[in-house]
Amino acid sequence: MPRDGYADKIAKLLAMAEDPSVTESEAANFLAKASELRMNQMISDDEIRRAGTASTPDDTIAWRFVMREKSGFVIKARRELLYGLCDIHNVRTAIASDRSYIKLFGHTTDMDFVEQMLASLTIQMRGHMESAWRDAIGADAGARTWKTSFAHGYVGRVIVRLRAIQAAKITDVRETSAPGVELVLRDRNVAVQKYYDDYFGGRKLRGSYKNTSVRSADGVVAGYRAGADADLGQTRVGGSRVQLTRGT
Repeated sequence: MPRDGYADKIAKLLAMAEDPSVTESEAANFLAKASELRMNQMISDDEIRRAGTASTPDDTIAWRFVMREKSGFVIKARRELLYGLCDIHNVRTAIASDRSYIKLFGHTTDMDFVEQMLASLTIQMRGHMESAWRDAIGADAGARTWKTSFAHGYVGRVIVRLRAIQAAKITDVRETSAPGVELVLRDRNVAVQKYYDDYFGGRKLRGSYKNTSVRSADGVVAGYRAGADADLGQTRVGGSRVQLTRGT
């Protein structure tokens, strides 16, 4: 990617972090990703300010492919994580009949955030898994079975935590936001659902599949415990929302 491409992506992340409809954890994640890209690519403030989309993020409703794979590293747990993230963040999903890909439908900013969180949590899960397996003396199953079960326990705990954050966000919107904000959020949800329904034209979609990959109680318990330590972004940048400024 050329330098101006990185600058443009950083500018979009900064703009999304300033969106008043996102939570503190979401804003912190956008800011952390922007900071990481800036450090890795050595992008200057001037380059970010010159980026063509620095002030307005692309927030159209669209669809995109994700997880174009049928197998791999704890694939079922990763699908569960993706479905959970999408359900929480107003993104619809559809899986291919042969499970070779998943399509996301939603606002582009929401889909960007879901993909970012999926990547971050998958990396964290792998690290926590390897550390926990080294300490799993006398585990009730072999490494592959134990790790697969660990992944499902980990995802389960992460989704519980994310739903709690979302519930707090909804409460905050209802209690402290200006009149009409909750209606705007509801309208966004309705718009995504209409786009999704129009895309499929009333066709019946494939339902969920039976998950038979949890076979180690030790692994599930270890994963659930480790999921409590997953970084969901809410403690970054001092644990509080910050005002981002550009061009000053």
